[in-house]
Amino acid sequence: EECIGVIQLSAMDKRLDLKISAIDEITELVANLANHIKLVRRKLELESLRTEQDRQIDLIRRISRTIGLEELLDILGEEIEWLAEFDGYLINLHDEEKQELVCEKISLPEACKAVEKTYQGYTYTLDENDANTVCFRNAENVMIDRGSLGQCCERTRDRFERWEMTHMVVLPIRSGRDEKRVLGTVMLFRQRDMINQDRLERMEKLLIIFSEPIRNSLHYERLHKKEQVLEKAGN
Repeated sequence: EECIGVIQLSAMDKRLDLKISAIDEITELVANLANHIKLVRRKLELESLRTEQDRQIDLIRRISRTIGLEELLDILGEEIEWLAEFDGYLINLHDEEKQELVCEKISLPEACKAVEKTYQGYTYTLDENDANTVCFRNAENVMIDRGSLGQCCERTRDRFERWEMTHMVVLPIRSGRDEKRVLGTVMLFRQRDMINQDRLERMEKLLIIFSEPIRNSLHYERLHKKEQVLEKAGN
């Protein structure tokens, strides 16, 4: 049978003198209590699942009504912050024309807020060995902590130290079902301890939901820019 916990009986001044009848009563009480706990726990699990499903449905509805890249990334940022696991994050997307990663959205801790505008639009050339470009090229997660920081390039080390990180993780934003085609990266970090593995898995699932909409929004942005160029040329 499944064990859901233990109950310890003890006495301060003398040895417990429990008769078999008393032990039987305690055993029956514990069995009844265990069944009640299981029922309550199951109810809470179902309520949590229902709440999570409602959030997912609402999220998909919001995404489906959005084509603009900035608004879409705002929604992604809200979802990242809702997880309440990260002290800061950067969302970097691939500029196919310039072959760069561009920081399209950033959120930093209060002590670093002053430099957010500086990093908005920050670019990484794809041939450098920054954590973001390595993640982008290899289409694989990159994890950095104090123990592995010495293996990183100067820009990554500088950012890690300046923002007082303890743990940094960079996740690829994959393009739909194509595991090797990457649209960009999301860099997440904590300042005090390691990022929880469960939260990382939830982030990966979140990026699966956003990958196709981001790809569509990038395509729309490119078409819109070409349209503006043609309009200027025509004038």
